[in-house]
Amino acid sequence: HRRVTVMVVNVAGFLPMLQRHTPAAAMHLLDELYATTSRVVHAHDGHVEKMLGDTVQCVWGINAARPDDELRAVRAAVQLQHEIGVLSSARKERGDEPFTVGIGVATGDAVIGTVGGAARAETVVVGEVTAIATAVEQEAKVHGFGLLVSEETFRCAAAEYEGAATPPMLVRGIGVPLTLYRVRPKRAAKDEQTEKRETTEPVRR
Repeated sequence: HRRVTVMVVNVAGFLPMLQRHTPAAAMHLLDELYATTSRVVHAHDGHVEKMLGDTVQCVWGINAARPDDELRAVRAAVQLQHEIGVLSSARKERGDEPFTVGIGVATGDAVIGTVGGAARAETVVVGEVTAIATAVEQEAKVHGFGLLVSEETFRCAAAEYEGAATPPMLVRGIGVPLTLYRVRPKRAAKDEQTEKRETTEPVRR
C-alpha cells in the first residue's frame, strides 16, 4: 500500500484520426507522444507505468514515495502540456495533422504489485486513484481545459502553482462531485501583472 500521484495522458479524437490517416502515420504520432511523455516524466522523477494505444499512465511514488511527488507530477504535467503544443505546431509545419491531449493528475492510496507469470511480469498500480486520474483527464478534454488536477494534488502543489477551481463535477464512475483545478506557475501570474503595469503606467520623464 502506498500513496501515489497518477498522471493520465490521452490523445483527443484519436479514433477519427485513425480513419483519416494510414496506420503508419498514426504509429508515428504515438511514437512522438510516447517519446515526449517519457522524457518529461523521467526528468521529473516519475515512472511511465503503461502505454496503451493513445493513452499513457505515469506514476510518482511507485518505487519510493517522496514528500513532493505531487509537485513533481504537476511540474511534469505543465511542461508536457507545453511540449505537446510545440510538437503539434512542428507537425503542422511539416504537413502532418496537429493534435491535442487531455492530461489528468490525481493523488491517493493504491496497491502496487507484480502480476503475470514468469514469461511476462508487470508492475501495476491498482486503486481508485487511477480511475480518478482517468476521469479527470476526460473532463480536461471534454471541457477544453487540456490539463486538470484533483483537489488533493493541487493542495500539495499550491506553494508553486495557483489554481482556478472548476465547479464541482460529477465525474463518471466516482460517487461524489469533485472540484478540479486548472493550474499555472505563480511566477507567470506575477510576470503578467508586471507587464500590465509597465504598459499602463505613464512614462515619467
